[in-house]
Amino acid sequence: GVEYRDEDSVFRPDANYAAGRSAGFGSSAVVIGDFNVKEAYGEIRIPVIEDAPFAHALSFEGGYRVSDYSTSAGTVQTFKAGGDWAPVESLRFRGLFQRAVRAPNINELFQPQIETAITGSDPCAGPTPAGSRELCEATGVPAGRYGAVPLPPAGQFQGFTGGNPDLEVEKSNTYTIGAVFQPSFAPRLTVTADYYNVKIKGAIEALAGGAQNALNACYLTARDANSVFCQRVVRDPVNGSLFGGNETGVYATLVNTGRISTKGVDVSANYAFDLGAWGGLRASVTATYVDSFVRQGGVGLPAYECAGRFGAVCGQITPDFKTTARLTWDIDPVLLSLRWRHLDGVELDRIALGTDSNGRAPVESLPARDYFDFDFAVDVREGMKISGGI
Repeated sequence: GVEYRDEDSVFRPDANYAAGRSAGFGSSAVVIGDFNVKEAYGEIRIPVIEDAPFAHALSFEGGYRVSDYSTSAGTVQTFKAGGDWAPVESLRFRGLFQRAVRAPNINELFQPQIETAITGSDPCAGPTPAGSRELCEATGVPAGRYGAVPLPPAGQFQGFTGGNPDLEVEKSNTYTIGAVFQPSFAPRLTVTADYYNVKIKGAIEALAGGAQNALNACYLTARDANSVFCQRVVRDPVNGSLFGGNETGVYATLVNTGRISTKGVDVSANYAFDLGAWGGLRASVTATYVDSFVRQGGVGLPAYECAGRFGAVCGQITPDFKTTARLTWDIDPVLLSLRWRHLDGVELDRIALGTDSNGRAPVESLPARDYFDFDFAVDVREGMKISGGI
């Protein structure tokens, strides 16, 4: 088939948001942009064997897509190839390789540079700076202020980030292999297990993966005042801090330098019970084990293992293990559902967020969490339903 898409967006914040008068947030900017994409694609599935010994079914599949973006993403190609093999009717194995892309969206392309508060630490701040005197002074710390640069208040310094019209697509390679079990002795039972391995290159991220990473790359990795990372650091000319001035801070514009890789296992099970006059009961459980989740701001920069961690470098929480279970009872006209979610504990990614009076980070770990949700729905009459949840 063929496809044509034309995307445009206009975002205009009100005066309060534009001026930054929102508690806990920076200012919002007007974002206007558009682009189009022309695509052609095709898919094929080939059944090879059916009802043969040790091959109840065997098939292969493939797909191809070419996309032409009006932006700097240009022309890109994606494809997939895989197969299914069922040695017996109740057991099926599957595998797939996919080359995928993600084009930058309108915000990533056209958002102006905006100021934001970054939770993290300044290698040149405090009485015992991690950065060297020479490099800190070469990047804006006034002579005589080394060792006396104020620590960021509330563990936050100023940062600037925004769109980049020169962004290209992210590219990923994904390998999955798994199995589906539907036993004949329990026809309402389905169990699946899949291993996944994903590698992303050219990930769209702030420079070096974020303002904190850019600071680390400048003062702890590159250690060169002429590096692209150090060139994006603007300090207060009076005290050398990264907060307080209109242009003071770390400028971390979006770029295609990020690298992300992850691998793990997804498992799920579903079963339906027929209770006769008492309706039906459905039970399901899904679980994910993240063996590895590595983030790297760019070639030559440190790679951080973020499975089971969170913080200024790893960003959002990525637990090693999480699971969701749901039990639903459907007895007309009432439906009752209970959901349980479990998240393993996580620890700080070791990038200091400022310290308390004992020299420790304010939050060093988050314990495991369990959440329970109860929902109900009642069909009162045709066209009318009452529902709620806790």
